[in-house]
Formats: sequence, C-alpha cells, structure tokens
Amino acid sequence: MIKERRRGLRPRGKGFGQVGRVSVRRALALRERLDALIAQAVVAEREEDATWTEVGAAAGITRQSAQRGGRHRSPPGAPPDAGP
Repeated sequence: MIKERRRGLRPRGKGFGQVGRVSVRRALALRERLDALIAQAVVAEREEDATWTEVGAAAGITRQSAQRGGRHRSPPGAPPDAGP
C-alpha cells in the first residue's frame, strides 16, 4: 500500500520493497512481451502493404515516428521504406 505525503509517496507496510521489486520485474517482462507483439503487428501490417502513415495512425503517432520505431524491427535484409 502507498500513502500520500506532502513531498510525494512513501511505502507503507512490511515487505513493501520486496513486493515492489517483484511487481516492477513483472511489469518490465510484460512490456517486453507487448513490444514484441507490437513489432509483429507492424511487420504483418507492412507485409499487407499498409503505409507508414496507416501504421502511425493506428498507433496514434506520426508516420515519421512509426518509421523510427519500426525500422529496427524490420526483418533483416528488408529495404528501408521511403514512405507513402
């Protein structure tokens, strides 16, 4: 449990630090899995001829941001996309 204080938050209860570390590890592992899932979805969309503009719109980001985020996830040897 976390109790608000004037200068921020502080842990409350025994073993908080230990539980917090486990939760952070689990959250980071989940983030890695989600990143991999998103990368797979981007590759699948691009293989179906979706433009970077469409990928960006689906993610709520610009075409340029989609390209930057997707560029390192492209299959090895794939040519860089020049955009729509």
